[in-house]
Amino acid sequence: MEMASAFGFAIGPMIGGLIFSIGGFMATFLIPGVIMFLLTLFTPFMFTKFPMAAADYEGDIRIVLRKPRILVNFVILGAVTYVLSSIYATLEPFLHSTFDLSPLTIGFVFGLIGVLSAVLSPIWGFVIGKIGTSVPILLGGLLVEIIGIAILGPIPIFGITTSILSTMMGLTLFAVGTGSAILTSFNNSITEAKLYTFSKGNSVMALLSASYIFSYCLGTTIGAPIAGYLYDEIGFAQSAYVLIGVLAVFAFFPAVYICITQLRSKGGSAEKTQLLLKTSELNDIK
Repeated sequence: MEMASAFGFAIGPMIGGLIFSIGGFMATFLIPGVIMFLLTLFTPFMFTKFPMAAADYEGDIRIVLRKPRILVNFVILGAVTYVLSSIYATLEPFLHSTFDLSPLTIGFVFGLIGVLSAVLSPIWGFVIGKIGTSVPILLGGLLVEIIGIAILGPIPIFGITTSILSTMMGLTLFAVGTGSAILTSFNNSITEAKLYTFSKGNSVMALLSASYIFSYCLGTTIGAPIAGYLYDEIGFAQSAYVLIGVLAVFAFFPAVYICITQLRSKGGSAEKTQLLLKTSELNDIK
């Protein structure tokens, strides 16, 4: 699912830039609108209907809010998408004013984020399956994302001169970190839900999916207008400090909390297992 979403982000800006260059501003809305309308007509025939028992509809959003590690994962997701929408909102005027790029070229630059996310998503999934946890990838992704924003700005304390090379390097790191953070935060919330052994049926997955969409949309909704305001007031480079601060406070430190609590819970589970084994041995001796 994440790969399909990233693929859309990859080809969307490039096709949009091409349509704008050929047909102008109205064409960029008219053509996608017609395509979406036609897809809407065919959607009911594209999905199979599955019979569902009454228990499948049982669920309560409070089960998500009661568990800190699940809630924290969605806070992380909201922070990451806030930063993503901020970059999307301000990168175009930054590229146009700094390098005077054409709409088609800017579309290809934006497409880099989607391409990297689409290519790396199955790789992240494979790695998570091998190591059995997504927390290290989440922490590493957030750290790479922070470094990418610092170079993309570039933030003044780095002393990096703004160039197309530094911009593309920062954008590449940002794309890699963002893709891994979005994928792993949702995967981690599913893992936590399974550990808590919530109610049977499809209700829990529906609640987690709804919470995922809510966090994603909330982050993107808040990020764009705030980013536009900061861009006008302090500029692209200075606003990078704000994005790094948001990621540090609402994403990186919460991810560290998840890592610590998971290690503690694993340690507690190991102690319980050893205690049960010793009890079993004593019973055998008796």
